[in-house]
Amino acid sequence: MLGIQSDGTLWSWGGSNVDNGQVSSQTSRIPRRIEGQEGATHIVAGYYVSMVINADKELSAFGSNQLGLLGNGSINSTSSPVSIAYDNEENLKQWKSVSVGHEFAIALDADNRAYTWGYSKSGSLGTGTLDRVYFPTAILPSSGNTTWNLIVVNMDAAHVIAIDSRGYLHGWGANDKDQLGMSGAANQLAPIKLTAKGIDGIRYISASSGLGFSVAVREDGTLWAWGDNTEGQLGIGIKGSTYSKPQEVDMSKVTSRRASP
Repeated sequence: MLGIQSDGTLWSWGGSNVDNGQVSSQTSRIPRRIEGQEGATHIVAGYYVSMVINADKELSAFGSNQLGLLGNGSINSTSSPVSIAYDNEENLKQWKSVSVGHEFAIALDADNRAYTWGYSKSGSLGTGTLDRVYFPTAILPSSGNTTWNLIVVNMDAAHVIAIDSRGYLHGWGANDKDQLGMSGAANQLAPIKLTAKGIDGIRYISASSGLGFSVAVREDGTLWAWGDNTEGQLGIGIKGSTYSKPQEVDMSKVTSRRASP
């Protein structure tokens, strides 16, 4: 586990080793401070790596790097945070947010441009190929816009659901459970504007991807979900089958709404 104290210092506890993105080979039952990470403002912990954005909007990562998840051009793992370069010239960018999916990472820079790196299983990097990427690589919306409003993925996800600067949904990666809203379609290696009934032409304010399913909040505040529902993960009151068409989730008893599987 990772946590940020009110003074911006970074702490970790629980099961801990380089392979899961922590800082030592020891299990800690109490929070321990991670040195050299003062001013942390945003953290995310995945299966293989942990990532931190500090007050200067610099992005750093630590953990297992066999899949290129550290984004620094190498495959060397580390228990000490290393800065994530923008390109192979080691030019550093300012970052706004970062998420870690299943074997890949995606981040928005300060100008709302998206970058991915890591392992492109099922096309989750959105680069148009299945090639592994060791540096952050720019991903553009399929509609011709150059910026995104929001991209959040769950660490189990092998696909991405993103909102462009106009509020429309795009997706790429795995579609084996119709999680891109495309019934029976193949995995998508690059971003496409989602055009399923109930998605096309509708603006969204929040969206996220989980293991085989997607959730999103429309401008009117209603929550919708689609994809795998074999365990009832869509929250529609029944379980079984998959849904390529968005299903409205009854939120009458929920006081706060944010798409985050």
